[in-house]
Amino acid sequence: KDYHRHLLIYGLTKQILVTVLKKKPSQLRFFYNCHGKPYLRGHPLHFNLSHCGAYVFLGVHPKYPFGVDIEKKGRKVPLSSFLQPTEIAMLSHCPIQLWTAKEAYVKALGIGFSQSLPTLKSYEESKIKDVSYFVSQIEPSFPPLIVKGYENILTDYSLATCINK
Repeated sequence: KDYHRHLLIYGLTKQILVTVLKKKPSQLRFFYNCHGKPYLRGHPLHFNLSHCGAYVFLGVHPKYPFGVDIEKKGRKVPLSSFLQPTEIAMLSHCPIQLWTAKEAYVKALGIGFSQSLPTLKSYEESKIKDVSYFVSQIEPSFPPLIVKGYENILTDYSLATCINK
């Protein structure tokens, strides 16, 4: 089942990138950085994907590295393994939002979970066009990127995006 899902996601990703770049499928080949993030050598286009349940979330940007994550709300996140005590206190009511933000952030950097995760410094929530979002201020040792979280796009799912520019 996982193997078939992987093939389907790979095929869908390639088909979307072929359409965006106006290339033939044989002209696109995926390469992977040392942390496993896929990229297209020789193309300025950046992409990133995440999947959870029946959903696939693909982010494409023409110029900047991009990270995305999608997670089902209510999923048990191993808080003490991935979050700092201050973060647990700050977001204990909705840890999946913080998890998706952190995952999108490290994916935008292309580092994955190869090192300890950055600490979220502040949390701000507001509404723009009926989409909730939050902006994350990351600790000084990591680049200050903006992470946006979306809670009202899919029922029962949390999404996050991050652009490394």
